[in-house]
Amino acid sequence: MSEENVAVVRRAYEHFVATGEPLEDAYHRDFVLDMSTFRGWPERHRYEGIAGLREFIGDWFGTWEEGGEFEVTDLREADEKVLVLIQLRGRAKSSGVPVEMEISHLISFEDGKMAYLAPYASHAEGLAAASLSGCG
Repeated sequence: MSEENVAVVRRAYEHFVATGEPLEDAYHRDFVLDMSTFRGWPERHRYEGIAGLREFIGDWFGTWEEGGEFEVTDLREADEKVLVLIQLRGRAKSSGVPVEMEISHLISFEDGKMAYLAPYASHAEGLAAASLSGCG
């Protein structure tokens, strides 16, 4: 099952990078984005459904100047979950300061679709949450 899960994530993230939009059929109808796992996150912690995901994407990328980069650097199987390692580069809209971050997403599945996404503020934190080792 985990190979299929990796394929779903790959397809969804490739679509997002190309369009800036979530690939709706990759997400379970009860999808939850749980920001409580993201160290230091000061805003709302729970976004539900595809509408909640779209709201989060608008809020997150609304703080960046146009032309930022969202690059998936690795996908790793973690039992029935998938860990996504991501590199973000861009400029803060309010200050113009360059920003470079590595974050990770640990994704759980239901019925072959992404059902729960727990983001982490670094690759190391995501790897630890997934009980994996190595950053690369």
